[in-house]
Amino acid sequence: MIKDGDRVLVCVSGGKDSLSLVHMLNWWKHNVGSRGVHFELGAITVDPQVYETFDPRPLVPYFESIGIPYFQIPQPIIEVAKSIEGLDSICSFCARMKRGVLYTHARKEGYNVLAMGHHLDDLAESFFMSVMHNGLMRTMKASYLNADEDLRIIRPFVFTRERTLRAFAMEAKLPVIPENCPACFSAPTERARTKQLLAQQEHLFPNVMNSIKRAIEPLMAKDRTGIESGAEEQNVYRSLKQKKRDRRKLREAEERRAEESAEDGDHSDREEGAADEFTSAPTSTSTSASTSTPTSSSSATSSTSSSSGGSSKVCLDCQ
Repeated sequence: MIKDGDRVLVCVSGGKDSLSLVHMLNWWKHNVGSRGVHFELGAITVDPQVYETFDPRPLVPYFESIGIPYFQIPQPIIEVAKSIEGLDSICSFCARMKRGVLYTHARKEGYNVLAMGHHLDDLAESFFMSVMHNGLMRTMKASYLNADEDLRIIRPFVFTRERTLRAFAMEAKLPVIPENCPACFSAPTERARTKQLLAQQEHLFPNVMNSIKRAIEPLMAKDRTGIESGAEEQNVYRSLKQKKRDRRKLREAEERRAEESAEDGDHSDREEGAADEFTSAPTSTSTSASTSTPTSSSSATSSTSSSSGGSSKVCLDCQ
């Protein structure tokens, strides 16, 4: 994920995951230098300015004490979100706003890599939320380029369990901000409900997270942006629907041609029957007129029989 010469900016929310990531990368930086991999490390926090519920300001002296450059960017995200009428999800709006701020300041400060602290539990929850609510098989990716291809986003903890990070944060006495999501602290979110669902399943089936990890590995391995929005899956779905519509139209066209062919056959049979009836009637009359009265009577009877036979044939053909 990290290459020689990278400048890595860790996105810090103030929670156990992002602070653990800072310490892991700081340790890694000093250990891989001897292997020829040298990179710089910094940290950034987007401050939503709602200090009564979320105050990241104590992080400033902490990062000074460990010698890592730290940027705290004030952004009144929650205030802006509340002013927007009909906003369905503050979480989605907050994520988009934060992403824009992070990208802007990473470019401004010369960082080419953004590191995020999402772990395996986060990816599993995202996968099930996407399947259940969006009908798409997707989750967060481990390492990918942004749309402009000037920033690489990495998630080094994609195979790490949340409980492992919790234990590390407690042991290292990290300055964790207990509630680091100012928009969602007062109400349970869909992610919290999904977390509870997975916890129940893991209680019944202790190996369930390993199975989920194997299932989502191909999804987290995607290395380009846009796929997380479901564009690729939607294109496949639309292609399958179009093929189904084409097959249905072809089948309907074949059925129409078969019906038209059958109707043409019926018209032909009717025309042949009418022609038989037309040609047989004058012959019977001529025969009757040229013979004597007894013969004429007999011929008339024969003519009537012949005419009836012709009519019967037409009727059968019509059926």
